Amino acid sequence: MIESYAFLVAFVVQILTLSVVNPAVLARYVRGWETNFASERVAQLYPGLDYSRWAERFATRFRAANIVVALLGVLLLSRMYNLTRQPDWAGDVSKLTVMYFFLQMSPCLLLVLY
Repeated sequence: MIESYAFLVAFVVQILTLSVVNPAVLARYVRGWETNFASERVAQLYPGLDYSRWAERFATRFRAANIVVALLGVLLLSRMYNLTRQPDWAGDVSKLTVMYFFLQMSPCLLLVLY
């Protein structure tokens, strides 16, 4: 029984870390680029680009995607809570955890492709 509770705590930490904290840090980092960029050089390379507006839109969309993933994680957590009560819970729960991890990483993978 202790292993099921330890798993549930680890899953909550995974949801909080990868879907709440990490996107907030990344959005703050992207907004910080605005002050670190050589704005004259960027304006020369991309004359129509308003970086501050782009960074704000990016941060809003990235956080929205991760909030949706976090809410799905909370729903999955409630399902996993019921599954861990069964004697043979490890197989089903591990598959769901791996699928949720890939879902959590999808906004970051889309960022890399972008």
